[in-house]
Amino acid sequence: MRLDDQRLAKSLEDAKEARRKLASRIRALESSLRLARSGGEPLEAEMHSGTIADAIESLLRRNRQMRASELVQALQDAGKLLRTESAYSTLFKTLARDQRFEKVPGRRGYWQLR
Repeated sequence: MRLDDQRLAKSLEDAKEARRKLASRIRALESSLRLARSGGEPLEAEMHSGTIADAIESLLRRNRQMRASELVQALQDAGKLLRTESAYSTLFKTLARDQRFEKVPGRRGYWQLR
């Protein structure tokens, strides 16, 4: 009985987390749609909403491959990363932890989507 309760609790937490992620994506898409209707650039909306990883995904989706230094610069320009020494550390930790990203084989310092 306890095992069933634990499984149900875990399933409920997983469902809540999935719902939070979907809500975040919906907000980002709505923001992009509003910006596009007003004549702005949808990438800008994606860069300002969501997480650093979401912003990186948007950049890589548009550019296919990017150097780490280019990613840092774009994220700093969008206000996602502060202009500090820790910006590169934050970027590399995000890239290493998130399953969406991988290093480009044979190209030093370049990253792409899986």
